[in-house]
Formats: sequence, structure tokens, C-alpha cells
Amino acid sequence: GFRKDGSMVHWMVMTSPVMNEKGEIVAAMEINLDITQRILLEKALEDSEKKYHDIFNNIPSCVFVLDYDTLKILDINESVTTVYGFSRPELLSRSFMSLFLPEERERYEREIRYMEIISRVKNMRLSGESFCVTIRVSPSEYPGQKVLLVITTDITKRLETEKQLIQAGKMATLGEMASGIAHELNQPLSVIKTAA
Repeated sequence: GFRKDGSMVHWMVMTSPVMNEKGEIVAAMEINLDITQRILLEKALEDSEKKYHDIFNNIPSCVFVLDYDTLKILDINESVTTVYGFSRPELLSRSFMSLFLPEERERYEREIRYMEIISRVKNMRLSGESFCVTIRVSPSEYPGQKVLLVITTDITKRLETEKQLIQAGKMATLGEMASGIAHELNQPLSVIKTAA
């Protein structure tokens, strides 16, 4: 309803019949409780949760929420499905370690609990293709339990670009050396030609 000033108010109304000795309803008792503040808090909480979910799902990096003890995936953002190729139901309750190469799982299972950043780790997509990621780990709380927030960033293209830059640098150095050698050979040859 509305107050006299036009602002909205929420009421919880409970009514109960009042009966006479013959069992006939002769009156009604009504209790009104103003629950406006509770409704406003519930709305604020709902808006806050929506904002959190919107931010969580639109982060460009892959975000995993893992059970601290078992490393089971409790939640993921939308980027995970795009980068890894798995659907949300396929990943939830699955071990995070299943995304690693089989021969590296044991090593990284220890490191994930004790390191904040792990660089150049191979992960696997649904297709079986491996790719390099940087992993950032942060302990946190998730409704009533201890969890690890894990953010993975695909660095495969960056590593390929770095390789190409290193190769281009080697070729430039080789070209400079060849040019220097040619210059060193041309000097005495010019003297010999002139003398001849």
C-alpha cells in the first residue's frame, strides 16, 4: 500500500475470526506488521547478488571456484565454457585437475594449494588440444566453506608471438653479422683490386 505522503509501504496482515458461544463469527481481529524495511533489504540483496553474478560472468579471464580440500569445481564463469569448450554441467563437480595433462596432475595438485601464481601451465580443452595458461590462486570463503578462487588466462598466442620476436631478433643479428663479415672481406679485396 501507500502512506499518506505517497511512499510505498509493505504490510504483513494476519486476520483471525472472533466467534461467539454459538460459533458464529461476530468480529475479526487483524494484526498489521510493517515489513517495509525487510522488503527493501531483500531487494538490495537481490540487486547486489545480480551485480555480483553479472561481474563474475563477464570477467574475460576464466574463473573457477574450487573446493579447498578436493579441488572439485563448484562454480565457473561464462569465459570457462568459451575457452575450455566444456558446458557448465560438464565441469561442475568435476575435479579441476582433470583439465591438466595426465602426467602433470600430481605436481600441480600440490602447487595449486600453496602458490599464488603458476606460469606456463598446459591445460586441455574439450577437443583434447592443449594450450598454455597462467594460473592465479586466491583462498576465499564461499557460502559456508573454504574455497580457492582460480583465475586462468590463456597465454598461448602471447608465447607464440614471443617466439616469433626471438626468431626475428636472431635473424636480425645474423644479418648484421653477415653484413659485418662482407664489409671485412670487401676492404682487403678493394685494396687488392686497386693494386692489381
